[in-house]
Amino acid sequence: MGASTMPLVWSEVTQAHCTALRTAATLDEARSVLAECSGLTDLQDARQAIELDLHTATWQEAQVQKLDDAKLSALFSIVKAVHKAATGQRLTIDRSFAHFKDLLLRHAVQRPPYSIGLFSVAEVKALTDWMLDSYFAHYKLYQYAFTDRVTMTVTSRHPGDIVEAPPQLPPLAEAQTEEQHQKELEAQEKQRIEDERTAAEEAARLAAEEQARQIAESYAKTMPDEIQAKVQAAMEKELERLRVTMEGQFAKQEATLRKRIAELEGQTQK
Repeated sequence: MGASTMPLVWSEVTQAHCTALRTAATLDEARSVLAECSGLTDLQDARQAIELDLHTATWQEAQVQKLDDAKLSALFSIVKAVHKAATGQRLTIDRSFAHFKDLLLRHAVQRPPYSIGLFSVAEVKALTDWMLDSYFAHYKLYQYAFTDRVTMTVTSRHPGDIVEAPPQLPPLAEAQTEEQHQKELEAQEKQRIEDERTAAEEAARLAAEEQARQIAESYAKTMPDEIQAKVQAAMEKELERLRVTMEGQFAKQEATLRKRIAELEGQTQK
């Protein structure tokens, strides 16, 4: 899947980086070192920020497992390689998991120069469980966040519709005053805002339901049998988080639209 056949230890996280991570006084200092290792230069970019969070979690897991510098370096590069392949090649979750296992085992079997016996059997199991509970439990969300989305609007018109007939003007006796016309425009604008709010809420609700359905369906079809039960609990937790997030977005959007309606009403009263 595009990964080098050679071991990944020291390929990105050097001994100097490991020393800097061990001596970091704060989490922010450690994140700066990790950003340098991974070549992330614009943390205002949402995707780079998400990737840095992933690398930070990797470093923290290495601390939990008490991995030495060489193992930390290898784990960092393994996780980065898996994430790059998963998002860049749009791998299914089972292919991505197989890629992770291949890279991890390549660093657990002593067969130079193609593999090295770096991780023990216990560490391989612990790191596999961690990746299942973290990265692969949120796999579809990573795929969604790192997918470029293009919106295209296509309008089809019949040649006979290109020439439009001029509008019929009402009799002068039925013409509106400027004040009546303004009130009608304000009423139309208020209705448009209300319709927009309703449509946005409905679209967001349907999108959330569809996303939840796709996540559940994808996990059910593609997740390897041996990890199905482990991921199920994490998936349910993530879906609940999505639901709470969407409710918060609904509330914020409704407040904004209501504020706009109130402003229009204030203008009308003046």
